[in-house]
Amino acid sequence: MRLLHGKALEKAMGNLKKEQSVEDILKQQIEKQEYFDDGGSGGKPPGGGDGGGGGGFPESEDESLSGMLDEFIQVILATIGFVFLYIYILEGADITVLARDFIKFLFRGQKSYRLRRAMYQWKMFFQKLTEKEEDDPYWLEREILNTPTWYDSPVKYNRLMAYLESKSYSR
Repeated sequence: MRLLHGKALEKAMGNLKKEQSVEDILKQQIEKQEYFDDGGSGGKPPGGGDGGGGGGFPESEDESLSGMLDEFIQVILATIGFVFLYIYILEGADITVLARDFIKFLFRGQKSYRLRRAMYQWKMFFQKLTEKEEDDPYWLEREILNTPTWYDSPVKYNRLMAYLESKSYSR
């Protein structure tokens, strides 16, 4: 039993030996000829790159719909993250104080003036979002009558109506 532990210990210690230096690794690659030297042979570099002057960014390997969707979601989330970071940089102190007030409200039930104002602003915002505009059945007629043109104007009709009304009352 002791012999098994000794061999296991030696094996573990062998794995913990000093790792090879970069120089040793490069020497081994040169000996095995595992280095990239195009030399006009048209070979590809070990990294799978095309040898062209790429910008250092690898091409997307997953060209499927799910891969494109993953990339799209990452871009959207990164953009949202930058927007929140920008807001935090600009309004960070106010946001932290408001968060502290909200936590106090959750535990104590007391609203600070800042929290009341923020809640009122959110309420107004959501009311504007959900507010339904009334439909005027005569909106087109009103727009036509109130739109001036180069040959006709609502002011002309107002003057004409005033003139006709003054003539009708004078008789």
